[in-house]
Amino acid sequence: PMLSKAVKMIESFQTYNKTQTIDHYAVALEAMLNLIKSLNMKILYPVVQDLTSNIAKVRCANVEIQKIGIEWGTYTVQFFTQFLCLVVNEKLEPQDAAHIAYSAILHRHHNFAQKLLFHGVFKMMPSKQAFCEDQQINLNSNVEQIFANFKLCSDQ
Repeated sequence: PMLSKAVKMIESFQTYNKTQTIDHYAVALEAMLNLIKSLNMKILYPVVQDLTSNIAKVRCANVEIQKIGIEWGTYTVQFFTQFLCLVVNEKLEPQDAAHIAYSAILHRHHNFAQKLLFHGVFKMMPSKQAFCEDQQINLNSNVEQIFANFKLCSDQ
């Protein structure tokens, strides 16, 4: 299930990259939101709420609010994509992958309290084995290539 969601996410980002409209970007963010929701992990509820809020901002008529939604929605996509790729391609435990992705993407944008909150949540991440079993991910070179493409699309 997660693999097909990842493929659809890649397609959404490719569509966005070709058209680069606000509407397509909102669709790409919604695809990421659906991917995150499909993981069915209670620990990700704040991410779902945050991304939902940013999608609403992207769809807002006020250009300044749109910019905020685009900026923070992009950070979320970059963080989550890097997290998934580190788990799948770099063979890291989810907790370690979350710390690395957070340091690379979100750390510089958060205040002290937000940083503490995120690092506290990361401690509750499942093991890689439990994560892959829960998501029915069978790690092989095909899956790794899909996630590598996924990251390339989100970095653009």
